[in-house]
Amino acid sequence: MPIISTIRPEIPTSSKDHFLAAWPTLLGELEAQPGLLHATGGQVVAEDGQRVEAFKIIQFLAFANVEDEETFTKSPWAQEHKARLESSGAPEPTVGRFKFSEFSVDPSPKPFLQLTSITLPSESQREEARKAWAELATILGKETRGGVLLRDDVFNGLALMGWDSLEEVENAYKEPKAAEALAAYKRLGQVRSALVKLL
Repeated sequence: MPIISTIRPEIPTSSKDHFLAAWPTLLGELEAQPGLLHATGGQVVAEDGQRVEAFKIIQFLAFANVEDEETFTKSPWAQEHKARLESSGAPEPTVGRFKFSEFSVDPSPKPFLQLTSITLPSESQREEARKAWAELATILGKETRGGVLLRDDVFNGLALMGWDSLEEVENAYKEPKAAEALAAYKRLGQVRSALVKLL
């Protein structure tokens, strides 16, 4: 069961340049760790259809299965970083763990990655939501992959979609058919979306 973890650390805007400069080194260290298939990250440029000015980062860690994920989390490198975060007093990052039926080592071959999540009132609506999202993806002419949040108390699905630019996204959703399909999807549950420019 392939797993992708999404991590949203809180990084002050004043630390933006330092983080971006350190990212290639951090990425290299991450990808050298046992159990990890792929790591990437990016800056959030839009949320729920609105451009974002604040500095926000989402990191993605991909694992082939739960056992590999556990190997990574127990590695000295991961334990050291966890201890360093706790001792710094920085807020805990927001983490989501999603299981995917299909898996690509690279979350997106495009420079921009759209993440759209939907929280449904009932898991019984899962197929209806999947069909509504597939219809939207067809209208947009985009490939998409989906996963399910690994939590028992709530049903939350995550869809990934690649784009070439922020302008392409904005223009695509202005098309009446796409806007209607997105509105139909949103009627099924609580929908959140973020567009990430991959680093």
